[in-house]
Amino acid sequence: MTVRKLSVMQPDSGPRVLYERETVDAPLALFPSRDEGGNLIAVWVTGSAYTVEVLRATGGRVVSDLTAGSRLFPSVLTCPNGDDLIAIDAERSAADAKSFAAYTWRKGEFLGGRKGLDWREALETCR
Repeated sequence: MTVRKLSVMQPDSGPRVLYERETVDAPLALFPSRDEGGNLIAVWVTGSAYTVEVLRATGGRVVSDLTAGSRLFPSVLTCPNGDDLIAIDAERSAADAKSFAAYTWRKGEFLGGRKGLDWREALETCR
């Protein structure tokens, strides 16, 4: 079994580890939520699903605001009011269309999430 490590380093004044995570999951994507001042989103493959992790820089350190499973690749949007929204399919099943969750950040602060939404409701939280 291969263990992989995600490390976020501070390049100034010598390398310093700001955040580290070890996992047996396979990395798939690592991207910012916006061009400037956003979060760092990591997506890992966990067999038949994904693990979505959202990292945020604050006060000279990096924190993980969200680690959640998703059956689909996450949707990342910038709302008209400037909020960042990440929608994931948390509990996909043919019997339940209300399987989505929407998580929001405003000006770099994690506001939390709403679960049990259908896809339209998840996107409508971005207003």
